[in-house]
Amino acid sequence: MAVTSGPNEAETVIGVLYGVETTSAGGNFPFLDLIFTNRRIVGVVSDRRRGIGGLEGLARTYDPRELDALVAGDKHAFSFPFAAIEKARISGFVGQRALDLRCGARNAYLYFPKKEIPRVQEVLDRFLSDAQR
Repeated sequence: MAVTSGPNEAETVIGVLYGVETTSAGGNFPFLDLIFTNRRIVGVVSDRRRGIGGLEGLARTYDPRELDALVAGDKHAFSFPFAAIEKARISGFVGQRALDLRCGARNAYLYFPKKEIPRVQEVLDRFLSDAQR
C-alpha cells in the first residue's frame, strides 16, 4: 500500500542517487542526480560522476525548497510527483539496473548500480500503488 504525504506535511529529501546515467533515442543526456522526497522523484543535472555516492547519508545535499528552481532551470531536469507517476519499473542486466518512469507525456530511463536496487525498490514500494509498479 502506498503512503502519501498530507498537504500540510513538509517535503523532505529521503535519499539521493548521484550521477545517474540517462539515455534517449534522441541523443545523449547529462548525468542526473536522482532525488527522492516524500512527495516526488526529481532528476537534476549532476556535477558528479556516475557511481559515486548512493542513497546512504547523502540526503542533506539538496534542500527541498530549491528543487522547483533546479528543475525549472534545465530542460533535462524533471519532477514526477508520486501521485502522477503512471508506471515505475526496475529492469536491466548484470551489474546495472534501470528505473523506467512514465509520467504523462514524459518518460525517464535512468541507469544506476545494481547495489542500489533495494533502496530504490523500498522508495517505490513505500510511495507508489501496485497499479503504478
